[in-house]
Amino acid sequence: MKWELKIWKKEVFGDLEERRTSLIKEIAVLDEKDVEGLVPLNEVLLSNNLKEEIWKVSKRHETFLHQKYSFKWLKEGETNSKFFHSINWQRKMNAMKWLSVNG
Repeated sequence: MKWELKIWKKEVFGDLEERRTSLIKEIAVLDEKDVEGLVPLNEVLLSNNLKEEIWKVSKRHETFLHQKYSFKWLKEGETNSKFFHSINWQRKMNAMKWLSVNG
């Protein structure tokens, strides 16, 4: 099952960073043509579609990184242990251990 999921991920998603880089190169080529003169309508539409695809790939990559970070945090737990323990120490110092009323 694990192997099949790896193959599926590679076929469906691929390397997101590599895909984003190739889309940026394609847009750069179309932008160079735009500087030279008028660009046909189909190339303008292609450029718009590529820009939309970059946005989707970037969003997907951002979501992937967020999920990866969340999993790491759950797996490793609280990494700010010094901060965590200093707050607990302050709570202990501020706590009332006993209360004496009228003597």
